[in-house]
Amino acid sequence: MHTARPRRMVALVAAGVAGALILGGCASSTDDGGESNTADRAAGLAHAQEQIAPYLERAVSMPDLEPPIPVDQPLAELPTGKKFAYVECNVPECAVVGAQMKVVIEELGGEFISFKQGTDTQSTAEAFQAAFDSRPDVLIQDAIEPQTWNAQLTQFKDAGIPVVSWTIPNDPPAEGISAVFNGGDTFRLVGRIMADYVIAESDGEANAVIFFPPEYTVFSGLAEDFVDEIQTQCPDCTVEAVSAPASEIGSQLPNRVVSYVQANPDTDWVVGAFGSVLIGVPQALAAAGIEGIDTLSQAGGQVNFQYIADGLQTADLSNDLNQEAWIAADIAAKLATGQAVDEVTINSRSAQKFITRENLDFAPEDGFASYPGYQEYFLGLWGLE
Repeated sequence: MHTARPRRMVALVAAGVAGALILGGCASSTDDGGESNTADRAAGLAHAQEQIAPYLERAVSMPDLEPPIPVDQPLAELPTGKKFAYVECNVPECAVVGAQMKVVIEELGGEFISFKQGTDTQSTAEAFQAAFDSRPDVLIQDAIEPQTWNAQLTQFKDAGIPVVSWTIPNDPPAEGISAVFNGGDTFRLVGRIMADYVIAESDGEANAVIFFPPEYTVFSGLAEDFVDEIQTQCPDCTVEAVSAPASEIGSQLPNRVVSYVQANPDTDWVVGAFGSVLIGVPQALAAAGIEGIDTLSQAGGQVNFQYIADGLQTADLSNDLNQEAWIAADIAAKLATGQAVDEVTINSRSAQKFITRENLDFAPEDGFASYPGYQEYFLGLWGLE
């Protein structure tokens, strides 16, 4: 169990909290239902502990594979000379993936070109238009909602250019998207696993809030299932979800978190829908004199791992962002050469593990590797050993 922290001190100046609360808290039972509430709490706590147990010991993929890499079909042909366009989303995680993607595509003998998502719908569409105008053999994009570039998606479809996506809804995929992995159903599961971690580590007594950017639909789903799991499994917990634009990450968002905690002084868990949501949050809480808050994210980057190493963040449900680039490159390479992509790969999610200060055994700047030999694994599949 997580060691109890000293009760925090909260500044006496209340601050308003902007953003939509999509779901409210679940209240504790009354004294009349004490025995029933105790049984429900014990059952919910046992459920939470069971759900998170595998993720405490190793990286768990979907399906649960060994090694935890959802690709086992060799390349029939290298995509030598093929052009791969990548449109990078506006959060740091996508920059990590893009940098690795360039390395991998060039290793495969392809040409890699990158375009940056705009800050609004028009400039986002312009980025995809520029990607289309480059006439790639495959488009790769991560997390950008198809409806924000629907006209360009139609162009790719009409031109017969395959599109590889992840971190977008996949039930069903938007017309014109050739392959989706790590789709919306994945993130709902991740939301439940994160909620179970909060329940287990708080011994069934958490007062939690999760912040999420609504413009990325999968994170709305993650937040919804996070709230639902806590409300279902933890009768003595409270929980809310707060929407906050991605443009506020690392800028206004930390102050918004502070305002929320000041207005809700029983809060003891602050959760980010993904790693960069927490950038600047520990410092803002400390500056406001707020102590004893546990913090959790998923898909964290080097900032989160440094926070964990320094005792500023409790945990991250980490997934291997670099390996995601290799998975996406494998799918794209197959589509570029007309090879079918295995359904296991398309219906997969990358492996995840809870990283805490106690088990962080890598340099924060290197990031989490779910399977240390994955590069050699892929190179062997591709005949590039």
